[in-house]
Amino acid sequence: MLRHIKGCKGRIYRDVGQLLLRSNASVSVQAKPYAFKLDEFRELLSLAIARHNLPLQLVEYEGIWKCFAYLNPDVKFISRHTIKNDISKMYAKEKSKLNDLLQRVPGRIALTSDCWTSVTTDGYMSLTAHYVDKNWKLQKEFLLLLFFPLPILVLHWLKRLLLY
Repeated sequence: MLRHIKGCKGRIYRDVGQLLLRSNASVSVQAKPYAFKLDEFRELLSLAIARHNLPLQLVEYEGIWKCFAYLNPDVKFISRHTIKNDISKMYAKEKSKLNDLLQRVPGRIALTSDCWTSVTTDGYMSLTAHYVDKNWKLQKEFLLLLFFPLPILVLHWLKRLLLY
């Protein structure tokens, strides 16, 4: 096979893109006009900030806006307050979708909580919903994550017990 590929006269181009362009030579290649949509940009930026736990002030950094302006001069300046409102709206929309999804569950929902302590002795508690969907597949939805300062709480109760 390797000997054939090296000597094959039908194989002129090594680049697949060039091979595709050669086979479609009658079709002219044109760049598709690009339409910048500010709403989609704001949604993607809000999602990136929320997903990667970035500071809201990221949108006010001069270097970031120079990059955005370089990519598209039509981009408008967005403040951290606007991004905060966008993230809040996104949270409310996702919460509503999750609520609708759980309302449509055909059977029962099992809630599971889990507590753990991080390396820095911070306590956390999570809440997860488990259910069987209409296709009999086990599904889970993450509902809640709480910062639970367990060591501080224990110390607080111990102080109260010692004072009384």
